[in-house]
Amino acid sequence: MDEAEGIAFDNQIYCRDSRDLSFIPDGMVDLTITSPIYWQAGVKYTTVTDIMPLEEYTDLHRAAWLECYRVTKPGGRIAAVVANVGRDPYTRLDALHAQLLTEAGFVDR
Repeated sequence: MDEAEGIAFDNQIYCRDSRDLSFIPDGMVDLTITSPIYWQAGVKYTTVTDIMPLEEYTDLHRAAWLECYRVTKPGGRIAAVVANVGRDPYTRLDALHAQLLTEAGFVDR
C-alpha cells in the first residue's frame, strides 16, 4: 500500500476539483479518469457553470491538467471525456484538450 502523510492511496476514488489535488503527493496516481466541464453546453453543475469565455475555460483546464500531471506516476495514464456536442456555434474541444494535455507533459508519460 502506498502511503504518504498517513493517507492510503491504493484503489481510491476521489470526486474533487482537479485543479487542487494538493492532498496527493507527486507521482502517486496510475490512472486518472475525468470528465472536464463542458463549455457553453448549459449543463447544470452543482458548483460551477460552463458558461464562460473560451479563454477562461482554457485556463481552468490548463490548471487541471498540470495538477493531474503532477500526481501521475511515470507511465501513468489519464482518460478525459470531452464532449464535442451541445454548442451553437459548434466548437470542437478535443483538439484543445489534446494540446493542453501535451503542454502539461502527458506526451512524455
